[in-house]
Amino acid sequence: MFGPISGAHFNPSVTLGSVIGGGVRIITGIFMVICQFLGGFIGACLARAVLEREVFLQYATGLSNVDQDLTKRGQAIIVELLMTAFIVLAYLMSGVDSDGHDGPSAASTTASAYAVSSVAAYRLTGASFNPAKSLACAGGLAVFAPDPSWGFLYIYFIGPIVGAILAGLLY
Repeated sequence: MFGPISGAHFNPSVTLGSVIGGGVRIITGIFMVICQFLGGFIGACLARAVLEREVFLQYATGLSNVDQDLTKRGQAIIVELLMTAFIVLAYLMSGVDSDGHDGPSAASTTASAYAVSSVAAYRLTGASFNPAKSLACAGGLAVFAPDPSWGFLYIYFIGPIVGAILAGLLY
């Protein structure tokens, strides 16, 4: 549905990888990333508006937390980096043409990469792979409840951004 308009990017990491890989022009990519972060904040606010406080806190907290019993912070960055690179490469290699629009199998290939990455990384990092979503969750929690999520936020920026750069360069 959104593929012909924007390539259906809802993740700044995918957009960054597409810019580096040559599928999206730089100025278009900048505006897409701004919209993705704004969309994340609007989504977090809408989630809080429709969910009871306890339900919102339960799900928002679970989205971006490192399980410190299983994963050290450096390991979490590497997990987010590798899984994001896998997702972005899946998107780029599944048929992104020169004007940035999806190829015929981009949606199913990218969805499969997200599913595999989520299963592999959920217990270790919360499986974010999306800086806009992570920032929106941390921001929503900061507004509606005291939460230590800000202390982990760098993991969800460094890993996905470096992973996207790596994927774009490999592509």
